[in-house]
Amino acid sequence: MKDFCIIGSGISGATIANSLSKKYSLDVYDKARGAGGRSSNKKLSKNESFDHGVQYISPKSTQFKKFIKNLLTKKIVKKWPGKHLFLNTDKKEDKKHIKIIGKKGNNAISKYLLKNINCNFNSEVIKIYKKNRVWEIFFSDGSKKFYKSLILTCPFPQLKKLSKKYIKHSFINKRIKMDSNITVMMVIKKNKNNISS
Repeated sequence: MKDFCIIGSGISGATIANSLSKKYSLDVYDKARGAGGRSSNKKLSKNESFDHGVQYISPKSTQFKKFIKNLLTKKIVKKWPGKHLFLNTDKKEDKKHIKIIGKKGNNAISKYLLKNINCNFNSEVIKIYKKNRVWEIFFSDGSKKFYKSLILTCPFPQLKKLSKKYIKHSFINKRIKMDSNITVMMVIKKNKNNISS
């Protein structure tokens, strides 16, 4: 039986998994087809893809800035000079913070952190149960796995559904408000006949 089960392969799950893997045995599970969580990227072909989760990352704390600086050096991420437009006209972009995006999609951070870790994609957790200090994890395909410890990094609605009976803290009953986000994906194929010289 392994030490940790981590549910969610977004940046938080990937960071935790990467850190714990230096000392403990673990598995990562995600219901999606690949790593990234809310920093998802849709691949269209070998050289074309779309980010359809987080638009960019804007590190503010000293520790996170140091983490991102290391990823910039390793060319996992890059600075983005683009502009973020808000549907809510009361909100304004904070121009003093740098904007960071993945060099090959915004799931690049998760992919980099999870490269040497056992990840199980297309693996939806439908129920968790704790018995005799062991976590039983039930999956949508009917399988069940056992772990000493469990870490949930999935979005709050999923976390709440899975863990409400185990979390006694008042935050589990809160309603989390998220801002709307519209992503437009568009591909234009160039027709060589229409190009004028």
